[in-house]
Parts: sequence; C-alpha cells; structure tokens
Amino acid sequence: MSISVHCPFGLLSSDQKIAPLVMQPSSFSIPGFSDWQTTWFNSPEMIVKGGSERYDDIWQDKNVLAMLSSQPQGVETSLLLLRHENGLKVPLTVQFFTFRPGEQVHQPVEDSATRSNWAIRRRISSVMSFKVLTIGQFMVSGKHCWTNSLTAAGYTQKQIVRLLEAAAGELARRVGGCSAILVKDAFELKDPAAVIFEQRGFYQLPVDPSMELTIRPEWNSLDDYLIDLSSKYRVRYRRSRKQLPVDLTRKTLSLNECEQYSDRMYALYNAVKVEAAFDAVDLQPCYFVSLKETLGDYCQINAYFLDGKMIGFRTTVANNGTLHAHYLGFDQEMNRTFHLYHNMLFDLLKEGIEGGFSLLDYGRTALEIKSSIGAEPREYFCGIKAVNPLLNPLISLFTPAVFRAQRWIQRNPFKAG
Repeated sequence: MSISVHCPFGLLSSDQKIAPLVMQPSSFSIPGFSDWQTTWFNSPEMIVKGGSERYDDIWQDKNVLAMLSSQPQGVETSLLLLRHENGLKVPLTVQFFTFRPGEQVHQPVEDSATRSNWAIRRRISSVMSFKVLTIGQFMVSGKHCWTNSLTAAGYTQKQIVRLLEAAAGELARRVGGCSAILVKDAFELKDPAAVIFEQRGFYQLPVDPSMELTIRPEWNSLDDYLIDLSSKYRVRYRRSRKQLPVDLTRKTLSLNECEQYSDRMYALYNAVKVEAAFDAVDLQPCYFVSLKETLGDYCQINAYFLDGKMIGFRTTVANNGTLHAHYLGFDQEMNRTFHLYHNMLFDLLKEGIEGGFSLLDYGRTALEIKSSIGAEPREYFCGIKAVNPLLNPLISLFTPAVFRAQRWIQRNPFKAG
C-alpha cells in the first residue's frame, strides 16, 4: 500500500479546510505513569515513519492512517504511540473533530411529553462548537483504534483505563483547545472497562450497535444462505430481487473508473448522507479515489448502472477475515422504485460468502433491515468526558436533547434450530 495525496489541502475550499495540527514529533511522559512515555505522530510523513504495517487490522495500518491524516474527512487523524520502559508498545489511533450540534445533528425530538424541554436544550446546544479528542476510528465501527496488548502483559482493566485516560488527557492539554475526550468503540459494552470509564466520569453516549453477520462455513454461495432462511424471508428475498430492472448492470470499478465517476459517487453519497441522524465524518470528493489508491484490491467499489447512468454504488474493505461494508450512495427515487439499498445488502452478503470471509460488518444504521438479513447487534462503549470537570455534568444534561438511540425490533430470518 502507498500513501495517497490525491486531494491535498490546497484543493479544498476555505470552509472545508481544517487547521493542520503541529507538524513536528512530540514526545512526553504520562502523568502518574513514570515508566511510560508516549510519542505523538501528527503528520502523514511522521505516521509512516513511526507506525507499522498491520496485516491483522488494515484500519491501523500506517499507510491508511497517513492517507487519512493527509486528507481530513471532517476529522484529523494522528497516531499516539505509548511505550513502556520494558519495550511494550501500544499504538492508538487518535482523531480530532469539532462537534457542532446545530450542523451535525438532524434527529428530531420524538417524545412529545418532553419535546418543549428538549427543544429548549436543543436550541441552546445548537450554537455550541467544541473540539473533541477521540481515541477511536470514525471511518469504521468496532475496535480498530488499538490492539489491547496490555491485558496479555498482565495489566488489569482498571490500570488500562487509567493509562488511556491519562495519555489522552495529557495530549489534550498539550494540543490545547480540546473541550472533551471521547473513547469510541475501544471496548465492547460488556467489557468491565466500560463500567470503569463511567465510574471515572465518562458519560455513555446513546449510539447504535454495529450490525455483524457471521458467515457460516457451509455457505459457499448465496443459494446456501437461502436454504437456511425461513420460507417467509426467502419470499422477501425473491420479492426484493424481482424489483431490480432487468437491464440494471453491476460493475466493479478500477482506479481509473473511480476517478472518472468520482463526482457522481460523491453526489450519490451526499444524497444518502442528508438522512443521517448524526455523522462527525464529512467525506471529501477525493475520498473514494484515495481509498482505492491506498488499499488497492483490499478495497472494492461496485457501481450500479441503469441506461448508462450510475444510480448507486457501494464500497467494501477486506480486513483479515472481515468484510467491512463501507460508505455507499444511491439515487433516492431509484431506491424507492427498485429497493436498491435492500439489494445492496444482499450483494454485500454475496461478496462476503464468495470472498471466503467469516464475518460481514454491516456497520451502524438501518438496524432492523440488516437484522432481517441475519445481522446481529454488537454493542460498543462510546464514552465522553469534559476536560474541565466543572463542565462534565452538562454532558448528561444536553445529550438526550441532541441524540437518542433509535428504537428498533431485531429480526431473525433463519429457520428455528
């Protein structure tokens, strides 16, 4: 893999630019942990030099992080390397973003009994804007910001939480201007660390689970999957497939074709993004080309054409046995007519089965329809804490007015037993 610099800062409009972080290495000790040192790699060149190639987790690979660092997608990406005096190393993906509730939150207040109360808080929060330091990876759901080598080294969950919080807190202090620290998906909600973070003042944010489908070993094709479905869901599958026009064509795009259709893909992505309840990520037009350029065959971009015009696309990232369903886009009218999104979900499963993957990560959102295909929820801890302890109680006061986890019904499409 190589670093992509296809869309440098100079090509972004002034309102899209994010002020670059300080472009020099920074090493410092961690308060309360005299046997630990940390180095902050905050430029693409430094990440390549200080990071490592990660075949076990592509999202932690130095080239992927360097690409994201060179091209901020609404978040600034850097690498924080913790080093113990005995040689133990713990790399952490750190991302900064500016939270603007008035611009980034689109979820309406649904509870009529408290609507007036929440509306007042929503109006107050809409004028707020603050910078957040995140231990986590916004481009994907799950534990893709670090590898927990500390447990194997004998550290307790409490020690791990204290170390991560201290390292993040010291970095926030040195960077300056950070209002809060967010821990995103570094632990599953069932892990003891989640409770410990809450005990230390982190507020658990109401986030959707990640939807994951385990691909059974006996599935060699989509037909094998259909055999395991109940008759009700086989009928739904066939009905959805019949909605597609006979002259619809699917095409896996090459890098050159990604460049050719870049503007169209970006427009289709934005047609879907406007319906998101919240998203800190703000993809730039160059993202899909750069992702393909950086990952090569590990990234597949599949497009859907009707009468010679692209009406949708989806991206996948292959990651050591897991197939990640990444960003997609489609024409909303075509989706309503042809059930395009539902068919994309089936196509993703087909790609996962035929590619020999053991897990299909559908990501967050659209929970119920994904569960109707067989995906199950995996809960991750997302906790936030204000840097100023006097402001920390305000998080629990305003968060319910800004965002609430959606209610949904989990489906099971498989035969009993």
